[in-house]
Amino acid sequence: MATLGFAACGSDDDAASNAAAEDREVVAGGDQFVASTDSPAEVATEAPATGGTSQTGAPIDFTFGRDLIVEAGVTMLTPDVRAAVDDIIRISRDNGGAVFNANVTVEDPLEDGSIPGGGTIVIRIPPTQLDRLIEDLKGVGTLRNQTQSVDDVTDQLIDLDIQIRQAFESVERMEAILAETTDFDSLVAAEIELVRRQTAYERLLAA
Repeated sequence: MATLGFAACGSDDDAASNAAAEDREVVAGGDQFVASTDSPAEVATEAPATGGTSQTGAPIDFTFGRDLIVEAGVTMLTPDVRAAVDDIIRISRDNGGAVFNANVTVEDPLEDGSIPGGGTIVIRIPPTQLDRLIEDLKGVGTLRNQTQSVDDVTDQLIDLDIQIRQAFESVERMEAILAETTDFDSLVAAEIELVRRQTAYERLLAA
């Protein structure tokens, strides 16, 4: 997920729009936004793997069998906030992302033609598209600052996968019991329990 924050100033300054923070979150179930290094080819199905940079600025290796959350921040200046917002949305879509949240203020144009304003835009984007996204943002304005960090969440995803598998097996067992039940009261109780287990399973899938 990418969070882009920005603000504007007049054309006498360097420019005006501030774009800040790219955030990648792992989504359970093999979603395209998971930076799964177990299967880099699958990640690349959505977009070619170009790597990324770590907190120290070194390239991120997406090939050593781990699941990563990538967080990055970019500060950018541009004289036209309205145009910058349009460009950021277009660039996020071009890189396989989508707008997740936005809070933007655009003020009336100034006499010098610049359009002040500010706010934040949160987008979700495949981690392997990080380098290309930042490169594309250079066309929107002047990049002034960039930060980045990586969090390894492999163990958390493994735990979630185990819970999902166990919940699925629990649903299957209850379905088998329900199929063999003939007593009315037992049938009602089994149906209620099956619904409860299915709900728990679906919640885990949505986690």
